[in-house]
Amino acid sequence: MEKPLEILHYCVLSILFE
Repeated sequence: MEKPLEILHYCVLSILFE
């Protein structure tokens, strides 16, 4: 199972790099 923090970080990066 992936770490929830990793997923959250990915989400943040996605929003920042939108």
